[in-house]
Amino acid sequence: IKGVALFHQSDIQLGSMWTLTAGLRLDYERQTIDYNSHTTIHTLFTGMGLTNQTGEKQVHYIGNLHTRQTHLLPRLALTKKTTQGNMYVSFSKGLRSGGYNNQMFSEIIQQSFRSSEFSSEEVRQQINYDPEWSLNYEVGTHLNLFRGTLRADASLFLINTRDQQVSRFTKNGLGRILVNAGRACSWGGELSLLAQATENLCFNLGYGYTHASFTRYDSGISDTGERIDYTGNHVPFAPEHTVSTGVRYDFSLATHPLGINHITFRTDYQGAGRIWWTEANDIS
Repeated sequence: IKGVALFHQSDIQLGSMWTLTAGLRLDYERQTIDYNSHTTIHTLFTGMGLTNQTGEKQVHYIGNLHTRQTHLLPRLALTKKTTQGNMYVSFSKGLRSGGYNNQMFSEIIQQSFRSSEFSSEEVRQQINYDPEWSLNYEVGTHLNLFRGTLRADASLFLINTRDQQVSRFTKNGLGRILVNAGRACSWGGELSLLAQATENLCFNLGYGYTHASFTRYDSGISDTGERIDYTGNHVPFAPEHTVSTGVRYDFSLATHPLGINHITFRTDYQGAGRIWWTEANDIS
């Protein structure tokens, strides 16, 4: 993978309280894969007039694939200062690169034993997945309350995703691959609090809610001839609820033994709500 990026961002002061941020990023990426995957299966036929007739079949895939991707990613944000922090609203375009599923070669070889071998174009279609891009909208605030002893961050977001990348098990169940799954929409909010109870003791608490679902996902025809439509289902591996909390205490050492100024004790807890494992939402 080779890439280069050029980016610029300007902060424009609009009076004493408002700041406009405008940015633009140009991304260029080239991905190349050289593959040399092969195996041999030995056969032994008996019965029906055959006397231990042996044979073998070889499958060999050698080739080279490459893709080029160029993207423009804008960003806009408007921030207002307040006496206790700031409030902001932002828009940006996000990108997750495409690539190749190396684990698919074992699947391709198994299919080749059952039928004919794949052409180089068919290999590309089997292992390639496209970039995922999104339009991101967010509004939030950063606050310092009670003379700085409590810091609060809160935000609401909406993300519209195209060519959503979804992790899926291969047909034989021996690996996971990434595929593009149409469109998805995620919305929710996050809240985090950091309280400095004393000079040495502080607490933190965070909570996030995300509703991520497919707005369009047609997965083709099933083995029984029925069309598979996962529109409206939850996006796999995206927990709906996340929570974290912790406490930290610092012991200051007056004598500084071995050059140690202080010792910190900390404990944390992290949790995640229901996580779906499949696009069909039948396993969680």
